[in-house]
This record gives sequence, structure tokens and C-alpha cells, in this order.
Amino acid sequence: MTNIQANILKDIAGNKPTVKHERNDSFGLSFINKSEQWLQDNKDLSPDTKLNQWMTNNSDWSFTPNNRQYYWDTVETLSPGSKEEVQKNVALNTRNKLQGLKTLEDKENYFRDKAHTFPDYVHKDLEEYFFNLRGINDRKNLEKTRIAQILEVDNLNKEVSPKLNLAPNVSLETHTKEYLKAYDMGFSTSIATDSSGRITVPIEGQDVPVFTLPDPTLSLEEEFISLNDLTTKVRDSLKPRLEHSRNEVKESEKLANMALLNRVHTIPEEFRANVIIDGVLHHDDPIAKTSAVINDLISKEIQSGKFQSHSELSRRFFDMHSTIHNTLFKRINDGTS
Repeated sequence: MTNIQANILKDIAGNKPTVKHERNDSFGLSFINKSEQWLQDNKDLSPDTKLNQWMTNNSDWSFTPNNRQYYWDTVETLSPGSKEEVQKNVALNTRNKLQGLKTLEDKENYFRDKAHTFPDYVHKDLEEYFFNLRGINDRKNLEKTRIAQILEVDNLNKEVSPKLNLAPNVSLETHTKEYLKAYDMGFSTSIATDSSGRITVPIEGQDVPVFTLPDPTLSLEEEFISLNDLTTKVRDSLKPRLEHSRNEVKESEKLANMALLNRVHTIPEEFRANVIIDGVLHHDDPIAKTSAVINDLISKEIQSGKFQSHSELSRRFFDMHSTIHNTLFKRINDGTS
């Protein structure tokens, strides 16, 4: 049992660990005065009946920090058994009461409601029981919270994700973190994307990119749920949206590449090899298409009277194939093909 645990128990029982209760407790003392008067008036009662009658007379006892110890000291004094036997019975009766309650929540609530009435030796007897119980209930409460947030994010993903147009040049992990950051900041259905495809939240009438805002302060429990339960949910929800954005870019690039290939004869010489390589990739037979484009280019050059001899024509044909081959080879080695 740690000092921290012991102090928590004392707080629950109404005894701050470092505070002495020296204030005037007239309410609590009134019960002591009532008891003392009764004991004086009934000092001749037999020990076998005195305790029960005293407890009946004090059945309305309201425990305060200043009269709790008096109450249990009086019980020990009036009991026919030894001090050790009395303490053992009181602790056992308290434990039996707790164990007789049906749910773990009922047990913990009973302890919280009654702990301020227990003598110190009952606190000591039940300290491990209480903290084990509290640990179980904390885990159950955490589980309930996790389930609630998972269901909430599932519903949020269904409503919000289809509306997002994510930036294709930003990683899935970055989009996921920004989405969760917006959620952790308290925004839900107002999560959106700006014209650049970054996650935004509305602040003072403006859509503000989340990455420009400071991170929210999360409890350990909230951080655990966010990382352990929600990240995968959000990532899986955003993945098809990011793929859609990237496919749109690919389609636009495809159309642009094919359009440039159709106009390759108007493109400056230094760019032609890349234009041809990018354009023919979208055809069923890129090699055949490359040859066809080269042949078409050379045919136009022949028509323009560019070549003075067959050797010049052959050299031109060879140079174009060689340039495309070398450019493609370089792109493959650079990892850019």
C-alpha cells in the first residue's frame, strides 16, 4: 500500500492526511455530549445490555471527523469482548456488507458513502480490497468510454469523410493526425477541407487549417483512446478519399501527357524524350507507339527538307532512339520511372 493510496483513502473517509481537525465542531460534539449524558444516566446497566441500548439511543449518530473516534472507542469500551475481538468483528461485518452487494459499482459507492464512518482499523483492513475494486471499476469505465468514442467516430466518419477532398500530395498519416486533432479539439461534423485539401475547422467564422493550431491538451486516458482505438478507424475512413484524390491527379496527368504527345512536334527538342516516354505509357503497346511517334516526327522533318543526305537521316533516326533510351534508363536508375 503506497502513501498516495493511503492518503486517498483518508480523503474518502473525510480525514485529510495532513490536516488536524481543531476547528469548533459543535454539531459533532453535540452527539458526544448526548452520549456522555446517557452513559452517566445509565451507568448501572449490565454490560450485556448496555451496548445495544447505547447504540439504539445513538442510532441517529452523524459522524464528523471529531466524533468518529469517540464512537468506536465507546463501542469497544461497552462491548463484552476484548478490544481485538471487537475490532475483528467490526471489520468482518463491514467486509460482509460489501461482499453482499450485487455489483462492483454498488460496492465502491457503499465504500465512498460510508468510509467516513469507519474506524481506522477498518480502513486498514479494506485498503487493498478497495483499491482492487476501484481498479476493476476504472477499467470498466475506461472500456465504456472507449466503446462510446469508437461508435461516435464511426458515425462521424460516415457523415464527414465522404465530403472531404484531401490533398493528394499529403500523406495519409498526416491527414489522419489532423482529422483526430480536430476531433480532439471538440469539432465533429464541422470538420472540412480547404481548397488545398487540408483539414480545417471553423473558428470565428473562418475555416482554419488544423495544422496551424496548437495541439489540444489530452488526459492520458484521452490520448490512449485516440492512439489505440481511433487512429485506425480514421485512417481506414480517409484512405479511400485520399486514393480518390490521387486517382483524379493521375487521370489529369494522363490526359495532359496524351495531349502533349499529340503535339510533340511542337515541343522543343530538349523536352521531347520525356514527353514521348510519358505519353506512350498510356497506350497498349508503348514500344510500337514510340516507334510510330519517332517515324512521324522524322517524316515531318523530311517534308520540311531538313536532311541533305541519307546518312543525316539515319543519324537523326539513331539519335532519337538513343536519346529516348538513355532518358528512360536514367529515370529507371534514379527511381523516377
